[in-house]
Order: sequence, then C-alpha cells, then structure tokens
Amino acid sequence: MTFEIKTVMKDKYGANSTPTGGKASEIQKDYIQNLRKHIQLSQDSILDGINEHGLDRNKRILLNKIENDIKKGSIGGFKLTVGIDSKFDVSSNKKYDSFYIIEDLSK
Repeated sequence: MTFEIKTVMKDKYGANSTPTGGKASEIQKDYIQNLRKHIQLSQDSILDGINEHGLDRNKRILLNKIENDIKKGSIGGFKLTVGIDSKFDVSSNKKYDSFYIIEDLSK
C-alpha cells in the first residue's frame, strides 16, 4: 500500500464538521505512476553516484519487490487526511474523537 498524507489544522473546521485536507495532485492520484517515478529517481541517483536517498542493498531489494508487486497489480493507494491542532497533535471535535479520514485513490 502507498499513502498520500494530508493534514488540516483544527482552526480550519467547526466543532461538528468533518475536515477535508488538501486534494491529491494528479500524480498523487495515479499512485502507481507516482511510485514508479520515485523508484526511478532513486535508482537514477544511485547510478549517478549520488545516492541521495541513502539506499543500501536491503532497500534496493525492497524497491525491486515493490516493482514486482506493481506488475502483479497488488499495490493499493490511499489518501489519509489527519486533523491536527496547534501542537501538531491529532485533533478532535464534538463529532469525532480523532481525525483520521482515509480515501481509496483507486476509485
């Protein structure tokens, strides 16, 4: 699974409302293409001798497994919106004890 995380500050929604975070961009909505793009960028970084993501052998093996899972169609994409307060803790209101709103990006 891949998650796009968005946050929304508590002062942006009311005591009885459901907050909405920022919308996923077009590339974030296409989570498969987004994964492929980031895998390619990390591999290019290694080939360029930079390795800006600090990938070691085990992480490169994991990236290969993710690529194989993409080919099998076994990757899911979700957007998680988290409501936060001024201390960056998960917030709440009268309607909800805590704000974790998850949306399936494959729909």
